[in-house]
Amino acid sequence: MRSAVVRALAAADGAPHGAQLAQLHRPGVSRFFGLRTTATNLGIIGPKPFKPVPPRLATAAAKSAGAARQAYRLGTNLTVYEVLDPSASKCDKFLEATRAEEQGLATPYDAGASTPCALDDLIDYGTRRAGAALQRIGAKSGALPFCVADASGYCIDFLRRKLVAARLHQQNLHECDWSPVNKASLQSMSADAKGNLEMIPDRWRASEISSFLTGRADWGLFASVFPCLWGEVAEKLSTEDDRARALALVKSKDFLRVVQSFRRSEGIAPHPAVAYGIAVAEEKKQSKRAMVSPRASTPRKKRASTPRKKRKASAGVAQ
Repeated sequence: MRSAVVRALAAADGAPHGAQLAQLHRPGVSRFFGLRTTATNLGIIGPKPFKPVPPRLATAAAKSAGAARQAYRLGTNLTVYEVLDPSASKCDKFLEATRAEEQGLATPYDAGASTPCALDDLIDYGTRRAGAALQRIGAKSGALPFCVADASGYCIDFLRRKLVAARLHQQNLHECDWSPVNKASLQSMSADAKGNLEMIPDRWRASEISSFLTGRADWGLFASVFPCLWGEVAEKLSTEDDRARALALVKSKDFLRVVQSFRRSEGIAPHPAVAYGIAVAEEKKQSKRAMVSPRASTPRKKRASTPRKKRKASAGVAQ
């Protein structure tokens, strides 16, 4: 496990994935579960203290370290982290604590069962068992970004939602009917730190909430993600006219083109605020071009030309 993380650090050295990093720095729990943070929590790397070293000694140290890199430049600021001695690793503790929770994290599906109540069991798994198991893993290993007192915090909710999502895919339940799931159960499985789902009527079922926020009935688990991601855009829209223009832009083919273009060039989907910012900038450019075009197409009035001889005569009189 430690070796796999170190290989990932080597691939991220120098931050070649700039577009991804720029989006991770926006509000969201990914800041607490990125590669650098995870490697630090597991005791694999630590910030390298700044100590001026003469070039000759630095070269000798590099040669003695062998071919393997012992320090990596990570994050947008290219902060230097050094690989710690294996004795500092918490990987063993983390795996030991995780394996101790194997029974609590299991579902009937793991034992080969196939029951019509699979969704009910998954709801129990997501609302009760997974959270308790994650709390114990964090307390025993010290390798997760929360403590026992933070058992109901955003980080543990984020992990719980990931586990439930994995189970949904594993058991082919990602397109199941979510209408039996009530709002309270959905909230307990959602990483909704800002309480966006609180604004939804309590009588709504998970399928209705999903349809309202995502446009499809089977994305209830991710319903709270959408208002969270779009919050950065919505907070800057102060008037009804601003909101109306924003909705029209987001629904347009131009916005879809921006998203598709970003995905092709960067290999990832853009954060809504990133895509919206690009679309607004392009819209302003088009407006400026539209204002300049009529002026350019209007023929200029020609000045009445004065015969050359008359110009010379006028010049002589002036002298």
